[in-house]
Amino acid sequence: MFMDLGFVQRFGIEYDILCRWLLSVRKNYRPVSYHNWRHAFNVAQMMFAILK
Repeated sequence: MFMDLGFVQRFGIEYDILCRWLLSVRKNYRPVSYHNWRHAFNVAQMMFAILK
C-alpha cells in the first residue's frame, strides 16, 4: 500500500526502515480479541481498495 501510493518515494522512506516500522507496530499492537493487528490491517487494506 505504501509503495503503491508513492509514500516511499515521496517521503524518501527506505524500504527496510518501513518494514521495521510496520513490524514494530504489529508487535506492539493491543492483544485483544477484536481490535487487534489483524483488524487494523483488514480495515487499512479495505480502505486502500475503496479509495484506489
